[in-house]
Amino acid sequence: MTRIGKKRYSLNDSLEIRDEVDGEKVRIIRENAFSGCGASGISLPESLRGICERAFYGCKDLKTVQMPSVQYIGEEAFAGCTSLEEMIIPEGAETICPRAFAGCTNLKNVKIPDSVKTIAEDAFEGTPYAETSESKTAES
Repeated sequence: MTRIGKKRYSLNDSLEIRDEVDGEKVRIIRENAFSGCGASGISLPESLRGICERAFYGCKDLKTVQMPSVQYIGEEAFAGCTSLEEMIIPEGAETICPRAFAGCTNLKNVKIPDSVKTIAEDAFEGTPYAETSESKTAES
């Protein structure tokens, strides 16, 4: 299993994370792996299962995220991505952690599949989406 992480990237265009790195499937994007990067778009691999805490935190230029597969989105994973307008959570996702998209001040459109069992109450805090929707949470 390969984890991407603990490096800082400064990008101006799109970032594509491949399914494999050094012959290993990419399963996890580690905490702070791309926080503050200047990418305008990110394409995540089909092999991905988890996005850890603050993985894309504060990527202010990030407008698009292609996420074909993921099971959980960690705490503050995309928080502060102020240019992000839409998020399509893929089928198979189960958990959206606290403040995952907090402060994404342009996030208006979010598609959440039925597979999601838990959405933290403050997952979309400070977004236009939070003002127009109700949170979906699972009973513990």
